[in-house]
Amino acid sequence: FMPMRNPKLAEPELAVIRKWVADGLLEKLESWVFVEWSKANELTQDVNYPTNMLYSAMLAATGRLYKDSNLINKANKLKDTICEKSFNGTFFTDNAICAYPITT
Repeated sequence: FMPMRNPKLAEPELAVIRKWVADGLLEKLESWVFVEWSKANELTQDVNYPTNMLYSAMLAATGRLYKDSNLINKANKLKDTICEKSFNGTFFTDNAICAYPITT
């Protein structure tokens, strides 16, 4: 059993990720990102949607763990953004190339 930590302590841990967030999505990650054994692992330039789906799930799980509605809302908004940008009506695309530079 792990004692419940103060939700505010999660903020510095999540802040490490924020420098890659633009438009709610993780973009232009600096290192290799492995999700699963598929072609998606070769499509990591700019926005990788499977990675962002995992990021959304992590935010939702952290929000539930710490009873933090802001993180849960952020996860839901990210899920909506992923669906809006990656679903073409038939299937989800794996990645997107950004037309603008990300500032950190």
